[in-house]
Amino acid sequence: MDSNHIFVLCIIGLGMGIPIICGTILALVKQFHQRQGKMSSQLNSEESKIMHDLYKGLERMEKRIDALETIIIDKKR
Repeated sequence: MDSNHIFVLCIIGLGMGIPIICGTILALVKQFHQRQGKMSSQLNSEESKIMHDLYKGLERMEKRIDALETIIIDKKR
């Protein structure tokens, strides 16, 4: 093989290799972002449940404080 044939084979190899490598990298990045999205939605669901539990707990605390205020006010009379 002469140097022209080797040069042509290198160009063909690069022409086929670069798109394959770029496609693989893009597929990996896309897969990574999809996993992050799933994890994010799971966290949002968990955070939402925690916020709901906190809200319910604060409502119960407010009712207890109201009851204590009523008891204190009644004792002062």
